[in-house]
Amino acid sequence: MSNKTRALSRGAVIVLWAALLAGPICPEPVWAGESVNMKLVFTNPSDTSEQKDLIKYYLPPELKKADVIDTAGLKIDYDSNRGLLYVHKDQTLKPKESVQFKMIVRDVWQVTDDELMFLRSQAETHLKATEGKDDHKQAKFLYDKIAAELEAIKNAQLILTDDIANRMESYRVNKERLRIIRNNVILLKDFKQEAEAEADHMAHQKEINLVIKANNPLDTMERKEKIVKYLPEGLGPDVIMDTQGFSVHFDPEKKAYFLQQEVTLKPQETRQFTVKIFDRWNIPEPKLKGYEDKTAELTEYLEPTEYKEPALYLQKEINRYIAEIRDNQSFDIPVKDRISNYAENLKREQAIKLNLLELERMATLIKERQRQKTLEELLKKLAPDDAMTWRIIYGTIVFLAVISALTYMLWWGQSKGQISRKYEDLPPQGGR
Repeated sequence: MSNKTRALSRGAVIVLWAALLAGPICPEPVWAGESVNMKLVFTNPSDTSEQKDLIKYYLPPELKKADVIDTAGLKIDYDSNRGLLYVHKDQTLKPKESVQFKMIVRDVWQVTDDELMFLRSQAETHLKATEGKDDHKQAKFLYDKIAAELEAIKNAQLILTDDIANRMESYRVNKERLRIIRNNVILLKDFKQEAEAEADHMAHQKEINLVIKANNPLDTMERKEKIVKYLPEGLGPDVIMDTQGFSVHFDPEKKAYFLQQEVTLKPQETRQFTVKIFDRWNIPEPKLKGYEDKTAELTEYLEPTEYKEPALYLQKEINRYIAEIRDNQSFDIPVKDRISNYAENLKREQAIKLNLLELERMATLIKERQRQKTLEELLKKLAPDDAMTWRIIYGTIVFLAVISALTYMLWWGQSKGQISRKYEDLPPQGGR
């Protein structure tokens, strides 16, 4: 990309607003829902020279080509390296000149009520399944947490309907949270495991101060500073106790949450923010125990098959990763080291999950083969031998002969009756 292009890109501003409707039934402006206007403003930052280069803007990652209703004259293409759509146009801009393009796109930044209701109903179903059992208290704790999150997501969407830019950011945070909730409530075993993990987290709950600093190096001028602080890998909004005025965002490319706030700093001023978060830099023991038990169950199932050796190898790998995680996540080491160790442990956990998937794939192949074998044995038992085959053939012939005879007799009886009636209906012959 040329320097001119980069300068032009830096001068580009995007403004989004809701398309509003008003009518006799509802006099107040309401959210259109179907589509939104996207206003793109490109400015030539130079005071003296024209800019003849490519106007280019990457669309939000949630948009697909079918979601773009009107490009406002811009061409639309796909960048395979970034995995994003972009719009562009060759245009010459005079010094300080600005151009605007008003695109129309579908409103894809909404979490549907159906999705929220489905996840809540799944959580309720799993909670009822634990009634009267030892793990009901843990399940109730998780259910309350999930229900509160779903309600917060619903309320957040209602508040932000008049600000599409904020709704876009809120949607990304909400969508990631819903992805995690979905993973925990689709299956009962996942719900129970997550409930145990939450109980373990609460048993070791500690508060940590996340210190964020910003400073203005200028001697004479105030400066607006946009502070951006990424949360450590694997942590989400649920760990934040006090945001200190920061808003929470989700980066879909980095797959990570970050805090953001814009402040005005006086000359040479330094400001420090202390965000309180829960200590979540550990993989709970119930989750590790679940991995161990599942691995042992699959390995035992595969023991009498040709997958015995690969299964034993994968079990050894999984148990090694579990042991390393346990050794690597002590609560007694400094937070900085725990954060570093947690990042390594997340990679080990991912390796555990991949190895478990391989074991499950082997088990699925064996189960499918056993079902096929059972079906073949059943068909073999039902298949007749030579003597039985001839008995079936002779029996069929006799059956068809009997049916044919009965049909002929029935036909002959009906025909004879019709002939008799025909002769009886004839008029008498002879005189008057």
